[in-house]
Order: sequence, then C-alpha cells, then structure tokens
Amino acid sequence: MVTESEVTVALARSLVERELKILSIALPGGGSGLTFRSDLESAPTIVPDLVAKFLDGKVLIVEAKPKFHGPDVQKLLNLVSGSYDTSISKSLGKVGAELLTAIAVSYTPNLQKFSQDKDFLDFIFLVDDEKQVQVAHDKNNLLKNGESSFNE
Repeated sequence: MVTESEVTVALARSLVERELKILSIALPGGGSGLTFRSDLESAPTIVPDLVAKFLDGKVLIVEAKPKFHGPDVQKLLNLVSGSYDTSISKSLGKVGAELLTAIAVSYTPNLQKFSQDKDFLDFIFLVDDEKQVQVAHDKNNLLKNGESSFNE
C-alpha cells in the first residue's frame, strides 16, 4: 500500500504536470505547511496536506491518506465553512479566493465508499502502487479529465 507521504508527493507531481502551482506540502511528521486558524476559539487549527493554485487563482486544498478517512472530509468542509476565511486570506495573500476541496488516497477498486462524500468534494484523487494519479471525481471538470469514475 502507498503511504500518506507517497500519496501526497505523487499528487503534487501530477498537479504540477497539470500546471497548478504548489503552495504548500505538509508531510507526516514534517512540521511544515500552511496553517489555518479559525475565527472561532473552539475550532481546531488545520494544516492541509497539500495546497495548490490553479492558473485562474482557484485554490485547491487536499487531505491525503493511504486509505479513505471520513473525518478528513469533515475537516475540509470545516475549512471552507467561512470561519477560517481570515486566516486563509492572510496565508494566501488573497481575499475571497475560490477554495476547492479534495481527498487523495491510495487506489481502491471500491469507489462506493466515496459515493456519500463526493457531492461535498470537488475532487477525489486515487494513487496506485506505481504512484500514478487518477482523477476519480472532478465535480466541475476543471482538470479536463472527462467523466467521473463514479456511476451517477
């Protein structure tokens, strides 16, 4: 199985090939990456695994894991809920950037486990054992990958 670091690095390479600019990578145990703090004192600090920018300025925020981890979807939803906007604007130097969410996991033939969450995510990326990246879900067809791998 592919590790979280391998998933993150493979996705970063794939996004660069697709002309996205990598703004931040936070590998496990690395202690780096962009840190977003909520305006709500009770909300946790969030450090996404990968942050990238499209040529048109849209910002992609990714959580990567070797296997699907449901709480990552909630973390991404919290991040784009509005309570992190001040921190995001300061970190990115841009007010009102359109934020897109994604999870990246090692390849699984069973995409059904994602079916409940795909409507909340802009992308789902799958990374195989050879570190090749497949776009399993592209809600707005921004990466021009064609049809989703999900049976709609």
